[in-house]
Amino acid sequence: MDSFIRAFADAGHRFWPMTNLVQIALLLVAAGMFAVGTPDRGSRVAQHVGAAVYDVAALLDRLPVLLLELVGVLPAQDGMTFITERETCIICEELLETVQPKVRPNGVIGYHTRPTVYSNHGVLWNTTLYQKRCTGCGATHFLSYATGGSVLCEKQQFYPNCTGARFFQVNPYALVETSVLVDYEAQALNSHSGILTFMQEYKMKYGPLHASANRANSLFGHLFFGWTRLRWEQELGIASEPVSISSIPKLNATLLERHPRIDAMFTQHWGTNHAAVCRTPASCICHALDGHMKARRPCCNNKWARIIDRGALGKLAVNCSHDPMQGSKYCHECREACAIAGPAALVGVGGTTQLYVPVGPEAAADSSARAAAEVAAEAGQERLAATKARGWEIESKEENVYLVEALLDKKPATIKELGPQHRACARNGKKMYLVKWVGYEPEHNSWVCYEDVGKAAIEAFEAERAERRKPKHAGQVAAAVAAEVGGLYSRTALDELSDKEIQCETLKEFQYTEKKTTTAGVLALVASCGLILKVKELYGCEALKYVLDFMYEAYYVNQIPRPLVWAYDDACHLKKYCINRLNVGWFLCWLLSSENGPTRCIVCDRFHFPNHKSDWCKKNVDPSKCKVPGFDKANTQAAEQCFAWLAGSKKQFRHMNEARFLFYMLRLAHLRNKQLCQAGLDEAAEEQGEECAECSVGEEGEGEGEEM
Repeated sequence: MDSFIRAFADAGHRFWPMTNLVQIALLLVAAGMFAVGTPDRGSRVAQHVGAAVYDVAALLDRLPVLLLELVGVLPAQDGMTFITERETCIICEELLETVQPKVRPNGVIGYHTRPTVYSNHGVLWNTTLYQKRCTGCGATHFLSYATGGSVLCEKQQFYPNCTGARFFQVNPYALVETSVLVDYEAQALNSHSGILTFMQEYKMKYGPLHASANRANSLFGHLFFGWTRLRWEQELGIASEPVSISSIPKLNATLLERHPRIDAMFTQHWGTNHAAVCRTPASCICHALDGHMKARRPCCNNKWARIIDRGALGKLAVNCSHDPMQGSKYCHECREACAIAGPAALVGVGGTTQLYVPVGPEAAADSSARAAAEVAAEAGQERLAATKARGWEIESKEENVYLVEALLDKKPATIKELGPQHRACARNGKKMYLVKWVGYEPEHNSWVCYEDVGKAAIEAFEAERAERRKPKHAGQVAAAVAAEVGGLYSRTALDELSDKEIQCETLKEFQYTEKKTTTAGVLALVASCGLILKVKELYGCEALKYVLDFMYEAYYVNQIPRPLVWAYDDACHLKKYCINRLNVGWFLCWLLSSENGPTRCIVCDRFHFPNHKSDWCKKNVDPSKCKVPGFDKANTQAAEQCFAWLAGSKKQFRHMNEARFLFYMLRLAHLRNKQLCQAGLDEAAEEQGEECAECSVGEEGEGEGEEM
């Protein structure tokens, strides 16, 4: 501050002919409002200050560096102008020229865009965003990116380090101060605040928003996810490429397209290279594996959409990962596939671009299932006809009774349809039926209370409705089961015997089966030091076949170093599941083998082990009986501690689509890992400082002793 005051005082003569501090302050504020490169900047600043244009233009060129830094951090305000500082094109490196304001036919000067700006002092409306155009390729350069021209077309090339600039944009219509995004990211990590909560706080603190709450939340979410994606890719060292994120659908498509690369980079940084970032290398010999059922999102209801082929290890049928269509349980791809080739075509279509048409045994299973459905439908029609005949016969024996030909529909009884004499039925929520009468045309169909309709006719109507509701996807189920026959993932008779032998009520395959059109949560691999090594979405339930496939991806595909011990809450069933498959393929023998040192083992974590009452569990997965050196200091509850933190964000995940859910989950895990590593460094620095203080105290004591 002293150096700034001295520089300000030394530069006092440079403000001539301005002689008072008020004019100088107005000059600095105006210099901050109108960015360098703004058309007619000198005249605008002069008009704001009330001085001659020539004097102001000369003063702007002579401002000291420290004052320019001060101008750059002044609070944002209405009337600001924004323009990129680049002088050359980011694509072809040709010179840029500022696009001048357009003059409309009515004589009004119109600027290209007047964006909404989210600043750390409120929303700004009266701002102007200028553009620069390349003289070579014709690309238009905005504040944070370039687009258009003969090379980029509709894609956007963002500038290097644009996420570290003061303002950021993803389209010409909205800007945000990056400090606002940093604040929200910190709140999302530590306080589990969602965009809705953050924007409500922003509104209460700084005043009304520029649009409705839904529109403002959507726009801020667009800015946040676009900024976070670019920032994270820069942190991971991924080269910047032209992308298209100017609209929300384009942003979601880009996030989904980039997810495999970001997921691989995340797993490589924290999992494959875990030794370089581990917080407690000496005691980190255990990996905790567990599923979290609270981080869920809507998804397609096609449960056998993707066939994952692991070669000799077998095949695995997995749920479709796409978002369901509005008003439907299924996504667009699955609905089209089912319409083209029947229910069995749903197997293998979700999450892919290829249509799966069953052949061989699967086609035979589908054909036989359809034939059985047709036979059942014919038998149902015969039973219905017989029931109706009996009903008519009973009703025809009564006097003054009309014959019921068919019941067409039913709904709750209403006084408007039935009359006041049926007021009690309407109040009690009874049903009424739409009746087609024998010998009368359809225009005479009428609503009749259930009390006035024959019991046999009602039973026939309900039986027909139940027949229509029966599932007709037997061919689809048969095709999915046939795909998993053999290999690591199929359930065998040995598994049934193992369940009887263990007799422990911890098997999640039947305990937590998810029947709604949502995912079942996530599977996470957490080191005993607390760092998250890998995260994967979970569908249907936490079945052992999905857990085993997750371990295959983590340790064989991603090359995460195998630990000496795995801690899992359902360790008894997982261990028995692996033992039953040691002779199937090579993976389990490789996973559990140990070249040097003790054998790798699977135990139950200390938190869940009291729930295991079986003698087999106490003998084989008791963590207190593990003889691996250093395991007594390992944190087997690392996954539960991680999920206790993650559960705070469950309301944010609940309404996300596939693209944002996958991206946001990895981003939160990455930020938490960085936070834990930083906390470990701070603790180590404090311990080192205390040791140095103790050493210095000891040396002083020795020196005093020598003097005495």
